[in-house]
Amino acid sequence: MAFQDKLTRQFQLLADKDFSDAVLAGADVLLAVAKPDSPVDTGFMKGSHNTRKAGKNEALFEVATEYAVIVEYRQPWVRPAIDRSFIRIVKAVGKHIEDDIKHVV
Repeated sequence: MAFQDKLTRQFQLLADKDFSDAVLAGADVLLAVAKPDSPVDTGFMKGSHNTRKAGKNEALFEVATEYAVIVEYRQPWVRPAIDRSFIRIVKAVGKHIEDDIKHVV
């Protein structure tokens, strides 16, 4: 019974865990890949790329300009960056989750 109790407690700790740091690590990979490819006119948009935690188990990658969506539509750089770095993003998230699990178990 003690093993089942310990296992149940470990699963509960994982269920309650906030993995935002892991998701943010994935967003940071995207930032590193997308930002250098950002179209540049004045440089303002390229400087407005950032990532941040956005809630439990959430992170946000954003290009904080009013016109970034229009530019992305006309001259995509974020979507191709996602496609090129998808495996690296998943690995970064997975590595952080693996580390978190090791601390719980």
